[in-house]
Amino acid sequence: MPRLFVASGIFHPDPGGPATYLKQLLPALQEQGWEIRVLSYGEPQDNPSAYPYPVQRIPRIATPWRQMRYAAAAIREMRQADIVFEQSIDLPIFGSRVPRVLRVGGDSLWERARRRGWISEQLEITEFQSVRGNSLIRAMRLWRRRKLNTFQMIIVPSRTLADYVSSWGAPAESIHVIENSVHTLPELTTISQDDARRHVALPVGKLLLTVARLQPWKGIAPSIHALSHLPDLHLVIAGDGPMLNPLREEAVQSGISDRVHFLGRLDAHELAIYYRAADYVLLYSAYEGLSHVLLEALSYGTPVLASDIPGNRELVKHGENGLLIPHETDEARASAAIQKAIQLAISDEYRPILRQATLQAPERFRFSRQVEQTDALLRSALA
Repeated sequence: MPRLFVASGIFHPDPGGPATYLKQLLPALQEQGWEIRVLSYGEPQDNPSAYPYPVQRIPRIATPWRQMRYAAAAIREMRQADIVFEQSIDLPIFGSRVPRVLRVGGDSLWERARRRGWISEQLEITEFQSVRGNSLIRAMRLWRRRKLNTFQMIIVPSRTLADYVSSWGAPAESIHVIENSVHTLPELTTISQDDARRHVALPVGKLLLTVARLQPWKGIAPSIHALSHLPDLHLVIAGDGPMLNPLREEAVQSGISDRVHFLGRLDAHELAIYYRAADYVLLYSAYEGLSHVLLEALSYGTPVLASDIPGNRELVKHGENGLLIPHETDEARASAAIQKAIQLAISDEYRPILRQATLQAPERFRFSRQVEQTDALLRSALA
């Protein structure tokens, strides 16, 4: 039985794409015959036996102490592993006698540069790829290029990210696109919108749903501002994150705190009901690899209003299963673009068409397909 060491920065129950991805994928890989061990940052859990494999968590103490502890734990894990599967290029894992596979779900350098003010908040991720940047950015790009060449294979969820990773300096032959898969609860795919609306007990009116980690680049602030010009509309926000309090304040200042509902994190069952209850799912993010939110929304038959960025274009067919909204970095222009898209979506012309929304080519996003492709790639790297 091959031994797979999975290294991640976050893990269930943390929010975020990598945590969700691993929670769903790893039991399926176990069924394929992998012996799995996981290392992540995080606090000890009350029930460590909740997972069918060992999970070690390094407390999020001050840097560099947590990185040193993570690196030491990783060395111990690699001694008994046949292959390493890393979920971020930024993890303090150095040197290995065994093959290493990396999964890249986004541009962590762009995110860090935004958070730390190294670049303008108006600099989009696509433009960032060709911007020279300050000395810190240049040094980190050089480090990233060197580290990318230590991996036998690199997994990305979309063609857009494959192009980014190639431009970062990874050998083209090492990059493999394995698209995200969709997870739905079959018993809730046919619940009527009226029944779902009664279940969530929200006021009467058209309902928009945003599901996201509350980060600045998710575009939630201009979405709230757009709602202030659209009476009788409610925006439900599922998720948490560092922007929660500023977004609450944005709703108050816009005078629509009674129409913006913050739900926090929802489990899969609750979220499925909100997908079915919503008229539209609104996701105005600055970038997406291949959005789980859009995949789930369309699988539940809910049309989407999404920013017109490369990752979203791989899922949304404008005027068929949703609308693509021009992405603006200026908040006022972004708000105006969102407002215009919502008005179009609820119009008599588009609403009947969009309510027939479905996920195009569902077989392409089948979970078992993602498992099969990942298992085959890991075994190929192992060989």
